[in-house]
Amino acid sequence: MNSIKSVAAGLFLGIAAVAMTATSAISVPITLPSGLNPGDQYRLAFVTSSTRDALSTNIADYNNFVDALGDTAIASDWKVAWMNLA
Repeated sequence: MNSIKSVAAGLFLGIAAVAMTATSAISVPITLPSGLNPGDQYRLAFVTSSTRDALSTNIADYNNFVDALGDTAIASDWKVAWMNLA
């Protein structure tokens, strides 16, 4: 009975280790597109997984919101970009 528990625990730990490795490999942000020459400029964008109300008339409120979310991945000065979905 103990050997079955040991095998099950080992199997679980092995699967957990593979899952954590796969997750960390997938979550690495791509910050440098291929094909750029030294000095080329590009823009990096992300879509937030969080939302907020649209009641403020001050763009700084929205810039602060996305900057705080973006800084959790890559410290930068993130700004809101307008996208018309209509």
